[in-house]
Amino acid sequence: MIDFGFATKVPNAYESKLKCPCGTPIYLSPELAMKKEYIGGAADTWALGVILYLLLTGKMPFFGGFEDDLYRKISRV
Repeated sequence: MIDFGFATKVPNAYESKLKCPCGTPIYLSPELAMKKEYIGGAADTWALGVILYLLLTGKMPFFGGFEDDLYRKISRV
């Protein structure tokens, strides 16, 4: 399933910096977890890596009791 609700068109997905953080917390890249500008293509690649990790190991690479804890753990990478 794909949710295109927050989709946006950018000139170059691997060069254009975005400012609007959005996404499911467990799939967020470190830049998004730290609420910084990010490159959309790189953030999407990170999310794909999280999915691959989940498929291979059966568990999420990061877990937090609450969102701020999860963001802190992701930001340490």
